[in-house]
Amino acid sequence: MQVNFFDAHHTQSSQETFGLYDKPYPERAPSYIMEEDKHDWIGIVNNPTKINADFYGLDHSLKIPVPPPNPDNKYIESLCDGMLKHGDNLAFVELKVWASDGKWIGVSTKQILNSVKLFAENHSFVGYNRVEGRICNKLKPALHKNCMHSQEKFHEAAVLYGFKGELVVKQEIDI
Repeated sequence: MQVNFFDAHHTQSSQETFGLYDKPYPERAPSYIMEEDKHDWIGIVNNPTKINADFYGLDHSLKIPVPPPNPDNKYIESLCDGMLKHGDNLAFVELKVWASDGKWIGVSTKQILNSVKLFAENHSFVGYNRVEGRICNKLKPALHKNCMHSQEKFHEAAVLYGFKGELVVKQEIDI
């Protein structure tokens, strides 16, 4: 089954600064760009040149069945919250508002890597100058611990799928 990631819930902005927002659990709605209510922003996008940025809310928008064995197609793939596209750059973004344990980085990395894999199966990374994984945590704006294992896994995906990029754990995204 072919899946078009660009059919996911879409919002855009060309503001100098805007936020990325994901409604808290148990809400099951796609994440999106938020230009107002700065105190609610989970990810912060700095866009000094005011280029047009597109955000596709993947999780809770795209329903990709897990391949067999998957009885009754009840299980769907775990995706990261969204995909930020600006020019020829693409970022797979996971938004978090918790930090009670160190597992949030590993969980986020798995969601991003699965989204990268599924994107590669349905699209091509040809034509993208840079592809990044971005983990934004409102409660941990700047990470002060080592996440080398997650960064290595993202690098392996970059080699496998033929793109240049890295995994960054930081609340702010500069475009």
